[in-house]
Amino acid sequence: MTLDIELISSVEEKIIQLLTQKEGDKREIRDLQEKIVELQKIIQEKDLTISKLEQELVNQSFTKSSEKGKENVETKERINQILREIDYCIGMMNS
Repeated sequence: MTLDIELISSVEEKIIQLLTQKEGDKREIRDLQEKIVELQKIIQEKDLTISKLEQELVNQSFTKSSEKGKENVETKERINQILREIDYCIGMMNS
């Protein structure tokens, strides 16, 4: 009979340990789920920042290419003006 009592006592202790461990695990799971939610929010914020920066980069690239195109037009106009002046000078020398 003493052996039965010891076995029952041992089983009860193990049940108590398991229940205690289960409660600890539940708390840990809850904490980890909260951490997941926080990290997902951070990821969303970072994704939004990345999207804004990518759009800004596209806008800057477009602006630079537009400015470069304007510079090319201005350069071509200046070259044409210089060529006309050279032709005028050559014409004056031939006269």
